Amino acid sequence: MRILIVDDSRMNLDILRRNLLGEGAEVLEAEDGLRALELLKTSKPDAIVSDILMPNMDGYSLCRAVRADPGLKDIPFIIYTSTYISPEDEALAGRCGADKYLQKPAPFPELLNAINGIINDKAGSRRAEPAPPSEEAVLKQYSQVLVRKLEKKNLELQQRGEALLRLATLRDTFGYFATPEVADFVMSHPLDYWKRCERRVLTVLFADIRQFTPYMESSSPEEAIAAITGIFEHVDEAVRLEGGILNKFMGDGILAIFGAPLENKDHAASAARAALRMRKLAEIPDKARARAGLRPLRLGIGINTGEAVAGCIGTKARTEYTVIGHTVNVGARIQQLAEPGQILLGPGTAKLLGEGFRLKSRGGENLRGVAQPVELWELLETAPAAKV
Repeated sequence: MRILIVDDSRMNLDILRRNLLGEGAEVLEAEDGLRALELLKTSKPDAIVSDILMPNMDGYSLCRAVRADPGLKDIPFIIYTSTYISPEDEALAGRCGADKYLQKPAPFPELLNAINGIINDKAGSRRAEPAPPSEEAVLKQYSQVLVRKLEKKNLELQQRGEALLRLATLRDTFGYFATPEVADFVMSHPLDYWKRCERRVLTVLFADIRQFTPYMESSSPEEAIAAITGIFEHVDEAVRLEGGILNKFMGDGILAIFGAPLENKDHAASAARAALRMRKLAEIPDKARARAGLRPLRLGIGINTGEAVAGCIGTKARTEYTVIGHTVNVGARIQQLAEPGQILLGPGTAKLLGEGFRLKSRGGENLRGVAQPVELWELLETAPAAKV
């Protein structure tokens, strides 16, 4: 059995590959949809297991491309994602041609049963009797079985010792963290991750759904959850595509970090692009609500750049990766001043953006808890490219 797994998280790829190799499967890997399509030009798997949110091409687009290719359209396609599954998501997956939609972290046996079940169902639906295999094909298959058994035995031996320690540590600590970047940071310091902190110049982005409390009071709990989830999915997508991490959900608001734990010299511009992208994406469900006669929901966004302390805050028993300091507090205050659909910047962020963005000065503003007025800027859009 040959399986193609598609995921932009190296950790997810490693876990799935090890589990599938342990079942004697041959594994192909791709970090996004475009790379998967390149692999499919030369190798045809028995099934495809794909994440949704990935750079370059997402899981839905990959599924459509596979179904549009006559040579690939019958390959079982399973969407296996950590994104919240709503009825609309499952309906969209069905329209794209996906055979199954599973939410992480589903137990591996459940994923394996889904793969085998779909492969068997599709095989049973084919009426044409396959031609008997040639002697060469039988020998090749037999040799492949021997190779897989040797690989499985070798994998079992490798997993003893250091690999087992890494997996055990991962199981103990990963539940505290929300993103692969933070998990990698923790795995680099497994013995003292809970007291690892550093000073770093970075950019924080606070976003809040304006008018959500009145919306929630006039809506059913199911409608309110669907609305906030739809917006947060767009926010998460925008942050990830620009190399940031969505660090905290705070009721109807979020905190995103750019420049930690991964180094990003262009963190201010990354945060600005993410803000513009999430504002634009959030307008999609907002327009749909307007057509339905529902109250609009728009984001108020505040961005600030400066030095902060980044690291694991808490104790060994319960900790989280986050950022603290004056820069973070000012960023939160700036967000509170933003009108629905508005993006406000602190002076440090505005200074780093340069000519690539159109800004409008707001002058000095008094922020709660800050002694001196802070010069704020409104981010309007990216600046058009200069004509050569």
